[in-house]
Amino acid sequence: MRRLYFFILALIINVGALKAAEAIDTLSYAYGHFFTLFAMEDESNLMKDEDNYADYIRGLDENFGLLVQNNDSSYLVSYAMGVMEGTFISNSLEHTKQENKPPVSCIIAGLRKVGNGEIELPADTIAAMSFIKQYSGKGLQPSDLDEEIRCPFYTAFGIMKAYQPGLQQYIDETMPGTKFLENRQAYATGMADMIESQSCPPNTAYNLGKSIMRYLKLFIMQDTILDRLSFLSGAKAALGLSEQLIPIEDVERILSQRAPEGIITLEKNDQ
Repeated sequence: MRRLYFFILALIINVGALKAAEAIDTLSYAYGHFFTLFAMEDESNLMKDEDNYADYIRGLDENFGLLVQNNDSSYLVSYAMGVMEGTFISNSLEHTKQENKPPVSCIIAGLRKVGNGEIELPADTIAAMSFIKQYSGKGLQPSDLDEEIRCPFYTAFGIMKAYQPGLQQYIDETMPGTKFLENRQAYATGMADMIESQSCPPNTAYNLGKSIMRYLKLFIMQDTILDRLSFLSGAKAALGLSEQLIPIEDVERILSQRAPEGIITLEKNDQ
């Protein structure tokens, strides 16, 4: 799924600047088809038979509400920045010895607290920073912390990671001339989604469908609302569960109008 994230990040630079060039139902169908092809490529071990396909479609359907369907481009930009930060963290964890790895689920828990709006400012950030200072030390490794301290420590770390300074400056430098405002909840959610996708990949076809709806957040451009039934029809067609209503070359053409030249391809293999 990491390849899919980088494709999404290429799209986000143009968020708010593009409008749907096709009827909304057609665009929804194309998105459903596109994401499902990538799900089949990256998570094929979960998609073995029609029972798995049905669970995947149910995961899409029941979690369709995870989409951010509003006109807040700042949310999407901050979410994308969180995805990039989460990528850096995930890459760092990949090169960390197992005995020195922090409890990733606890870091995610802290990020989710911010993303879900469960933080009271400034009290919770002051408390988190105080807790970190109390138990941190030069050369300290996760295994050096007592069991009852380890998870609260890294939950506090996740909270403070979401509030690290410089987000607005980075947005302004990355997209000069725009007026996107930092959104810490979106930033934390993007970070948590990326880290979770790498450390806790979906273990069922249903959860794969749920994950797809998370990834789709970054495809929701300004003034765009996807149609649930059309999206599901595209997903089913990609799985061979229903008739192909739009030729695959037209699906690619529709989506290419939303992506930088040369980025999108519906071919199964990486180029």
